[in-house]
Amino acid sequence: AHCRVADEVAEAVRVAARCHLPVSVRSGGHDWAGRALRDGGLVLDLTGLHRVRVDPAAATVTVGGGTTGAQLLAAARPYDLVVPTGVVRDVGMAGLTLAGGYGPLCGRFGLTVDNLLGAEVVLADGRRVTADPRHDAELYWALRGGGGNLGIATELRFRAHRLPGVLAGMIMFRWPRRRPCCVATARWSPRPRTS
Repeated sequence: AHCRVADEVAEAVRVAARCHLPVSVRSGGHDWAGRALRDGGLVLDLTGLHRVRVDPAAATVTVGGGTTGAQLLAAARPYDLVVPTGVVRDVGMAGLTLAGGYGPLCGRFGLTVDNLLGAEVVLADGRRVTADPRHDAELYWALRGGGGNLGIATELRFRAHRLPGVLAGMIMFRWPRRRPCCVATARWSPRPRTS
């Protein structure tokens, strides 16, 4: 089922329950284990839920359940904001987040899931709920470490971080120069935040 809004996701879940069909969810379709596809079941394709809303004043980014890391970063870039994403641009933010979300900015801003402020979730009975510290706090807690088997995230809200640019690349040096190069790199590199 190609879903374009959360209500379609909820209805598809209710139909699958009535028909005793197993359900799998495709957010970005990049799961190395292939969990987005299921023989004899109903695959809910969330790639149509790819809206991104950036609130620069609050430093938050809200994405649909089918948004990829590239779509999120493209929308946040004009505001010099980032959310920690994975390495591959086509990875869906919902699956990445609910699996923890390791990527190149984790050392500075934490895992993707550490930046999850809340989510809109469709439960197994088709109900739509909000999970954040004030609404369904136990589900919010579970989403931030329990994996993706607690419901279908149709919307996620993230804390964003100001980052006007990123310098990335490879540093190569001859083996005899390793010590002075490492010392110079350590002196030049930003220190991790402790708060």
